Amino acid sequence: MAEATADPAPPPAGARRRRGLSLRARVTAAAAAVALVLLGGGAVGFALLLDARIVDAEHALAADQAETVADRLGDDAAGAPPGDALAGLDDDAIVQIVRDGRILAQTEEAAEQTGAPLPGGDGARVTIDDEPHVIAAEEEDGSTVLVARSIESAGEATSAAIALLLVAVPLATAVLAAIVWFVTGRALHPVDRLRAQVDAIDPSDLRARVATPGGAAELDRLTATMNALLERIDTAQTAQRRFVADASHELRSPIASLRQHAELAADYPQTTDLAQLAEVVDVESSRLNELVDALLVLARSGEQSATRREPVDLDDLVLAEASRLRALAGPEVSAEVAAARTLGDPALLARALRNLGDNARRHARGRIALSLTAERGTAVIRVDDDGAGIPPAERERVFDRFVRLDEARSRDAGGAGLGLAIVAEAARRHDGVALVAEAPSGGARLELRIPIVQ
Repeated sequence: MAEATADPAPPPAGARRRRGLSLRARVTAAAAAVALVLLGGGAVGFALLLDARIVDAEHALAADQAETVADRLGDDAAGAPPGDALAGLDDDAIVQIVRDGRILAQTEEAAEQTGAPLPGGDGARVTIDDEPHVIAAEEEDGSTVLVARSIESAGEATSAAIALLLVAVPLATAVLAAIVWFVTGRALHPVDRLRAQVDAIDPSDLRARVATPGGAAELDRLTATMNALLERIDTAQTAQRRFVADASHELRSPIASLRQHAELAADYPQTTDLAQLAEVVDVESSRLNELVDALLVLARSGEQSATRREPVDLDDLVLAEASRLRALAGPEVSAEVAAARTLGDPALLARALRNLGDNARRHARGRIALSLTAERGTAVIRVDDDGAGIPPAERERVFDRFVRLDEARSRDAGGAGLGLAIVAEAARRHDGVALVAEAPSGGARLELRIPIVQ
């Protein structure tokens, strides 16, 4: 009975909104939020500053009046009543002359508004008859002149300013947001055009490229990066299609041979040579096995985790390959090795060496030379043969997949064209490189260079 699998939980609504919000909207919202904070803070600061300035102005006027009264009080003859110093003041002035907590003299307005000395000292704010006032004080001959001035106008002006700013700040923020929305839209329009061009590219035909908008260096670099990415994808897709087609073609040949002999044996069992049929099955199945094995190695070329990492004695691998080649009937094999160790996959490196040996054996006339040297921290494995060699013009493509330099030769003699591709892949996985040169004997020299570890 099949197990029921629970559907994955949907992402949070907030996450969906964040993903759905465009860059233009996010930039506009951020600009509006910053503007609102700055303008709001500036408005609060302006209101506080306005209130303080008006209060300071009223306090300065009160201080002038207090100083005037104090001067009069000091200039009056001895024994003159303190009230003479208050002569000539405005009727609505609130002024008191106080000594030791007693009121010596005060204006009529002060008498009506307060029945006691004004509270607080110089600069204090008091409420008189439900109206805010600021106090100014001046000392003279043991007496204190207290003057109170109304600061209700400061509150009214501050309230009016706040009311105006409550309208102006949101309006200015909205205007700024509209400007940012427009400018951001103009700036992102080429990006949206690029997106539309990329979206219009047919996945089955990646030869199309994105047109460079021009004008903005950033967009030109983005376009160049997109085109380079499309080029890499197109190259990889083309190589993949070619790989599948070539693999299918290579697999078809041994399968067709097996099927042909099986049909002949079924149609003419009396004339079928079982030993010959068994030999054909063995040969073709071996070819199939080698081909499938090679395809698996190459198919896993993108899986970095597939490569084992352990110390490998390369001299042992080279000597083992030389022994294998000597055990086979064919060319004379020599080996000259130095001690060298690397960190890698022993099975893959052994497979690469075997492919190099098989390639040399296939083309050598009478001699194969294997060598291993250490050169500036790099292990260099060379496999030379005395065959016809590889033309310089063909040395670049000899490591490509399914490449045979002599298409006329049979598959039995030439292989499937995957051996050297595996060598190049083994070199790449071990941070090395595979090269082709001319051997001293005039044949081909294939090199495998990989880093040495101590």
